[in-house]
Amino acid sequence: MLELGGFELRDPLFLLVGLLALPVYWLASRLPSVVTYSSLTLVDAAPRSLRSRLAWLPAVLLGLAVVALAIALAGPRTGEATSQVHREGIA
Repeated sequence: MLELGGFELRDPLFLLVGLLALPVYWLASRLPSVVTYSSLTLVDAAPRSLRSRLAWLPAVLLGLAVVALAIALAGPRTGEATSQVHREGIA
């Protein structure tokens, strides 16, 4: 188990999955999202829409999701807390 400032990781090797975030971002940013126009003068004259300004956001969020998945698979937990369970009953 790996301890990081009060946190323990049950399976720290799963953090290596986080290295896949860069290739996932690269592949997601290369997805074809091309619109074909007969004349590009219309596109140059038009103001940039909110959608075109935020076109990079889905690829970044997909990369962050891979990092979050890697952290979740590593099993973070706090190791300092103790609890006692008292049970009563008939054996």
